Amino acid sequence: MPCRRNWLSRDQDQEADGAGRSPHGDAHFSRSALYQMLRNRICLGEIRHRGTAYPGDHDAIVDADFFMKVGALLENNRNDHTAGIQAEHPSLLCGLVWDGEGRRRMVPSYSNKKGARYRYYVSQQDKDRLKFQVSRVPAGDLESVIIAQLGDHLGIEPNCSGPRDQLRTYVEKVVVEKDRILLIIADRGGSKQVEVPVTWIRRGNQRKLLPSAG
Repeated sequence: MPCRRNWLSRDQDQEADGAGRSPHGDAHFSRSALYQMLRNRICLGEIRHRGTAYPGDHDAIVDADFFMKVGALLENNRNDHTAGIQAEHPSLLCGLVWDGEGRRRMVPSYSNKKGARYRYYVSQQDKDRLKFQVSRVPAGDLESVIIAQLGDHLGIEPNCSGPRDQLRTYVEKVVVEKDRILLIIADRGGSKQVEVPVTWIRRGNQRKLLPSAG
């Protein structure tokens, strides 16, 4: 028997049935399915065909102003999630990090293990550069190296507990290579490249990135 979507929330299900069973089926909406439903122009009484919306034969269930406000809120939440703005530990270098092998952008990622969250920057994969190995760098280690370099070369210490834009004022690009980090920073109206030798060590099950002496 096919499983039907549950149109009630889990809390409403429990109110309707003390055992938590829903009269509308046991399947609940995933986040992505809910987002798609809330942005579907069928709600406006329209039908889409090949990217164009046309008036449908059914009535709208929400007004256009409310639908647009919901869409704008969902898009803003999606952008914040991608950039890590609402994360407990925001990724300070989001959008600025590239790997040295395939010259691919490195994006924020994380894993959970035994109740602890580990943040990383991970190479984005694309079909044209599948031969290159995916790089994964501990986010906190990389951010600490960059902040230290800003202090050494510009004499500043960005407030990393504050807005991320403060750090992005100085950092233009970060390229992570096997044994060094290339940092491009804004300096006196121009750009300055700094080469930082690094080394990898293992602590337990975690690989750590540290600046090396030379």
